[in-house]
Amino acid sequence: MTLKHIHLQYFLLPSFVIFCAIDKGISQSKEDDIITIVNLTVGTVEGLEKFSNGSSLGKVFLGVPYAEAPLFNLRFSSPVPKQSWNSTILKCYNYKANCWQSESSQNWTSEDCLYLNIYAGEKCSTSFPCPVVVYIPGEQQLEANEHDMLFTSVILEKFSKENLIFVTVQYRLGVFGFFSIGTPDAPGNYGLEDIIEALRFIKREITAFNGDPSKVTLMGHGSGAILTSLLTLSPKTEDLFYQAIVMSGTALSPDVFYNYTSDYALLAFRLGCRAHQSMNHNMSNLVECMRKVSANQLNFEYDQIRKGKGELRLEMNIQTINAINETDAILPATSTVLKNTRRPIPYLIGTTKNEFQLDLKSLVWQNDPTDVNLACKWILTASKKEKKDSKISVKNCIQYYYLKVYFDASSMRNSGAPVYLYSFDYQSPNFPEQRPLDIAYLLGLRMHAFDKADLDVQQTFLKMLINFIKFGNPTHERVKNVTWTPLALPNGYNYLSINNNLQVEKYYHYGAVMLWQYKFDNQNKTSALQIVTGNALKQSNDVSSFEKTYFMQSLREDDEKYFTVSTTPVNVTEPWVIHDTAANRILFWACVAVAVFILIFGVLLIICLNRKKCRKQKRRNYISMDSQEKKYTQTAHMYQTF
Repeated sequence: MTLKHIHLQYFLLPSFVIFCAIDKGISQSKEDDIITIVNLTVGTVEGLEKFSNGSSLGKVFLGVPYAEAPLFNLRFSSPVPKQSWNSTILKCYNYKANCWQSESSQNWTSEDCLYLNIYAGEKCSTSFPCPVVVYIPGEQQLEANEHDMLFTSVILEKFSKENLIFVTVQYRLGVFGFFSIGTPDAPGNYGLEDIIEALRFIKREITAFNGDPSKVTLMGHGSGAILTSLLTLSPKTEDLFYQAIVMSGTALSPDVFYNYTSDYALLAFRLGCRAHQSMNHNMSNLVECMRKVSANQLNFEYDQIRKGKGELRLEMNIQTINAINETDAILPATSTVLKNTRRPIPYLIGTTKNEFQLDLKSLVWQNDPTDVNLACKWILTASKKEKKDSKISVKNCIQYYYLKVYFDASSMRNSGAPVYLYSFDYQSPNFPEQRPLDIAYLLGLRMHAFDKADLDVQQTFLKMLINFIKFGNPTHERVKNVTWTPLALPNGYNYLSINNNLQVEKYYHYGAVMLWQYKFDNQNKTSALQIVTGNALKQSNDVSSFEKTYFMQSLREDDEKYFTVSTTPVNVTEPWVIHDTAANRILFWACVAVAVFILIFGVLLIICLNRKKCRKQKRRNYISMDSQEKKYTQTAHMYQTF
């Protein structure tokens, strides 16, 4: 080898190393996040544009505030719109703390939690604004850490790359979101109002993220689906979204409208917060006291009250009349009434296979166990379906009790809107013991490794939902050569069965539908439901008093169409601590007390009678002995005279 060749080698080697380093640096720079700035009407936010393999995935803004932090005097109050932060640029790089929730296993919680996470598609622009999906997390996300469950990379890959804007909403939960004592001082439904305020913020500001405010789809799963369904019924959400996706939940669930003001009153009592002992029961003092309790202590005591209660019922204590006057209420009536006048919007709704195949004991506790069991036995006996195995029949009946999705869908269809009904029936062979979970295939919440069949079902399901979000029709672009037709009545009760193969079927959960239809058509019994109506607000020198009428609403359940209301006031001195189950408990313990009193009285009476009898017997014995002694004395005296 010549010197010339050696010199050339020494020259080429470092040149190659430098070239590789430069090339690696260029590649690395393509993977780095790029800062992106968006100007809102309330201030400027700074997010990150994410890259993968040199291509943009989308823009991410984590922790965008939509309301003031609900601290101090804002606890147990409606959300206050976020005020301008002037010249400050908010760095929205990281998730904010989660809202407090029941039995939080995580330390990262705070009352300062009213934020949005926004994931925007890279191709969205002012010329081509993208449709918007607003996702309301449900119990699957709330029980764990929502931020760990919703992976940024998955949302960007599944939604943002499809030219959509995906928004998740953090809202108040449990006692912080639904505490109510039935007065204007603590009306309740703050969690619902948080979501409405978030929707208003999105309506105002989403154009800055290149989103289309006229194409907002509200989507929820589980308890998030219940809230989504409720908001489709509320008159306060007009023009805030134009269609909805409701997955595994509905506002027609019997859990939603249970009045738990007495449990919250007990919570206040445990925390040492009581209304002043006066004729008017100054509730404002009670609420002010509750606002001073630390969040940790409040959540702990709330968990103690909640144990043994139906989990959903106390977690989301929805009030039908929650505002100062009825015209401003989120829900001016129950869902069974509001569904008959709901506004028509495109609706995609469904459940999974064996959606409600849960532990029977927990199912029964969700409602009055005697009410559910007796109702099921009555229906099943009358329809002659309980001959072979009554336990299985009653269990199935209780599961059907929760299957109100069909009636939610049919009521929306009756409003004139297109409704797409599905049943997610796919069961992965890799995880057969777990019931199907549609949300896992939609948002990538994997509980096992996906194989080819899993990925195929995920892609199919996701494609149909994206079609619905974009076009209002899940098979606007045909999927697997299947056309998903809207729900049609009475022409077959059609729905889409989502499995390895898509199949349009008839008679959605036929047993459940027929069971409820039988009940509505044949049962003329009335069921009592205690609701609260607000009459008026009187103001005098900043002192407010809220007149309320408590009455029993009789619901004739022959077709869920006829409702007769008795307005006879119930004479109660403490209406805020009385409701149906509390009254039953009071009556039960009163009966027990009377029985114990009678028992004690009877025992004492028997003892007294026995003592009296003993005294009489002793007296008789004394008299008998005296007479014998006198007789003996006389006899002895007679003998002495001889």
